[in-house]
Amino acid sequence: KYFVTKYDLVLIDASGRDSRSLRTGLNVADKFLCPIKASQADLETIPHICQLIDAARDFNENLVSKAVISCASTNPLVNEAEKAQGLLAEFTEYLELLETIIMDRKIYRDALLQGAGVVELNNHKASAEITNLVNELLEEK
Repeated sequence: KYFVTKYDLVLIDASGRDSRSLRTGLNVADKFLCPIKASQADLETIPHICQLIDAARDFNENLVSKAVISCASTNPLVNEAEKAQGLLAEFTEYLELLETIIMDRKIYRDALLQGAGVVELNNHKASAEITNLVNELLEEK
């Protein structure tokens, strides 16, 4: 209740694995964002994530869950992101797929090493991806 009155937005990074912090977060969050790589190994985790969402909705019926494809190849000949979109379309009861796709860009790794946000660095494509993601999450499109 303290957070509700003091903060407009609270972000929790649950480390991308099934953990106590992820499960607790799902039980209290308004929104859940699931970044998913467009790879077979990562996509195979989606049914388990959907089970976690389903269980959390027993306690948190207003939970809104969304997925974003991340680390997608910038190579135009690699169509993993399109295949991932097709697979994720089968799970819309649990995860709404965002239109924004986060590409695999070196600038994201550079920003981490510099302790900066990617929007602070000089990369218009990456900045646009993050801005679009935030706008889509906050429904300010």
